Amino acid sequence: MNALSASDLRNRKPSRDEYPQLPKHPVAMVLDNLTSGFNVGAAFRLADALRLERLCLCGTTPVPPRPRIRHTSMGTERWVPYQHFVDGRTAVGTLTAEGFRPVAVELTDTATSIEDYSPAFPTALVFGDEMCGVASSTLGVCEDSVYIPMYGMGNSMSVVAAMAIAAHHFVAAYRRSANPAAIR
Repeated sequence: MNALSASDLRNRKPSRDEYPQLPKHPVAMVLDNLTSGFNVGAAFRLADALRLERLCLCGTTPVPPRPRIRHTSMGTERWVPYQHFVDGRTAVGTLTAEGFRPVAVELTDTATSIEDYSPAFPTALVFGDEMCGVASSTLGVCEDSVYIPMYGMGNSMSVVAAMAIAAHHFVAAYRRSANPAAIR
């Protein structure tokens, strides 16, 4: 077994000209008042890796171009589709009107374990700031909430870890349910 070189990896990927035409997985991520540009950059990199439909940057969430976003995004903010909204409630309302099912990734009194949740697509995953979580006005317009089970002593994880786990979980569920020929 040998690790693939950077050249090997590049040769397996579509070109930047081909990328916009590739079908996206029907998952959007809503970032509700995140405070760290590093976390936003990581969200761009994740959205690229999983070929998500788009990012919605809401409220005080930093928006490109910012050095911290560019640093952790590794340049993916140049091609990952994103929109800025005045707040999370507006973003969720827009996505709902487009047919997305908004799902908060948040510890709430009605949250379902992500392991037991059956997603419907398209889905908008809603994430809040690490300290305050998803704003109550945004939670109020989400149809469901899911949580990621914690097996250690802590009650939470970084928002970037939660985004990666939840987005991958939903993309994998979509890929299991979709026509494989439609997904490249």
